[in-house]
Amino acid sequence: MAAIRGWLRRLLLGLAVLFLGLPGASHAQDARAQIGRKLSQAERDARAASIPEKAKPRILSDLAGARRDLDANRLYLATEKFLAAATDFRALEFMTDHEEAARKGLPAFETAWSREDRGLRELEKRYRRGNWASQSAALRALAESNFAQARPLYQGSHEFALTSPQSGFYYLGNAREALEAALLCQSLHFPPAPRPRKLRSFAPEIRHLEKEVLTAYKPPQSIERHGDFIRINGSLKAAEEMDQAQLFDGALYKYLQALRLFALLDARNAGTGRTEDSLEEISRLRTRLSSAPADDSIVELLLEQAEAALEPSGDGGAAGDTRTASVLLKTAIPAYYAAVEHEGDAGELPATGEPVTVTLVRWPYT
Repeated sequence: MAAIRGWLRRLLLGLAVLFLGLPGASHAQDARAQIGRKLSQAERDARAASIPEKAKPRILSDLAGARRDLDANRLYLATEKFLAAATDFRALEFMTDHEEAARKGLPAFETAWSREDRGLRELEKRYRRGNWASQSAALRALAESNFAQARPLYQGSHEFALTSPQSGFYYLGNAREALEAALLCQSLHFPPAPRPRKLRSFAPEIRHLEKEVLTAYKPPQSIERHGDFIRINGSLKAAEEMDQAQLFDGALYKYLQALRLFALLDARNAGTGRTEDSLEEISRLRTRLSSAPADDSIVELLLEQAEAALEPSGDGGAAGDTRTASVLLKTAIPAYYAAVEHEGDAGELPATGEPVTVTLVRWPYT
């Protein structure tokens, strides 16, 4: 029965994505309406789901965060947060649906693992056949980030299943949902973007940042901020793998994520600055975007992140995170413009030192 429920849900989702991708559908609904419906459905499903109770508050909180951004018209950020929360939730649902198989141990998991491989291949074909010409760089970045992690999640699920079949099923479900998230990005009807930029490999920037991170990885910071270094390395590894696969929108976005996280480690960025100054800079950069001849929608996603960071948090109206906003505005966005300045030509970039192989990084991913 659980397998039937999972099959039926995937069928309905597939039909919805197919319908939303039809030419006439774009005139009937916009991205905000689409995301709003998806959010409402996920919120209802999460409240009623039989996933582990301790996970529900996290899922509902993450969905609520996406809802706040949607209400504030931060559509790219709402999309990003919704995809992350929904993928997590649906993976937990997949794990719960396969509790009986998990109790049967590794052989039952491997049967499901082989079956899911066939399903993933079909989703990958659909993704590659998709028409991305009308989608913005920010949407492609989100889609590529999800698409690129599906196979590593699938392969990693088997490793987890060796010691915990239940965990294996979670990551197996996560792999499928990452592809569903990528396909959903293809179906969203954002306003038409300006001409796409002719992106090139960002390997020089990625290698340079890897070198800086390795240089900074020394006690006491390497001990006190170990979790932050793990997240930075994870983003760099994802950026490098997407860059090698020529998924350049995703690679650029993951590189900028890693840069933001690394900048937040720097004590020189400890100053909070003034909220008013950051809001003024956001307004200035949006004016620049409005007349940009090329698609710089990744900057809009970063601006939405900065704007959200500045909002007071909690019922007590605690001050916003001016530090994160400042790093986004003063480090990540200038790095974006510097990276895309030489469109389609990495050879004109200045040398960034000896290459650093990411597989030699000295901290684990978990």
